[in-house]
Amino acid sequence: MSLRLGEIVEALGGCLHGDAELRIERLAPLETAGPRALSFLSNPRYQQQLAASQAACVIVGPAMADAARARGACIVAEDPYVYFARATQLWKHRTAPPQQAGIHPSAVVSADAQVHATACVGPLCVVERGASVGAGTVLHPRVTVGENCHIGERCIVHSGAVIGADGFGFSDTRQAARRFFRIDGPSVVVATLRALGERGDIDPMLAAKAVGKYHLEDPTAGASGNAGGES
Repeated sequence: MSLRLGEIVEALGGCLHGDAELRIERLAPLETAGPRALSFLSNPRYQQQLAASQAACVIVGPAMADAARARGACIVAEDPYVYFARATQLWKHRTAPPQQAGIHPSAVVSADAQVHATACVGPLCVVERGASVGAGTVLHPRVTVGENCHIGERCIVHSGAVIGADGFGFSDTRQAARRFFRIDGPSVVVATLRALGERGDIDPMLAAKAVGKYHLEDPTAGASGNAGGES
């Protein structure tokens, strides 16, 4: 499988210097790229690799354009790193074999569930009663779609995901949840004081006093007002 440089630039933008008909057969880092590979350079520290690289084309920023043109074909983009990341997605979309629609024999699909004819349900998936899977959606292996859950069209659910699992239900307010997980302001301060106390930089008792001041032993203390909340 391959893509023309012209196709890549038409899809992603950038300024191409070189033959638009040149075909790219793989994506690779500079040091291992061969004469049919597309690579990129975003960090000036690796500029020496640019001259030595065998890559068919290199994605570079404006500051590296002259050096890249001196060695061969290049695509000039504002952010070469992001451009290359987008190129990997384009490559997958254009060159990957199409996902085969259907339900794998090892999948368990309730008789009360609805799976669109163009959806793909992978090995060991479970689709429970009342659930539905939309057109073109792909469930990778071991996905569970819970009872009465609905997945729309052209979605991708990765391996092991559970759609419709029970939530944690620790708190009905954000402030209380942050206190529960000890990531609110006072909790962070106390954690810092404890660390400094253990290192001997401050009196360890300061952390203990802060625990009492902010009521940190009570995970619901930050649920209302400033008592134990963020102050």
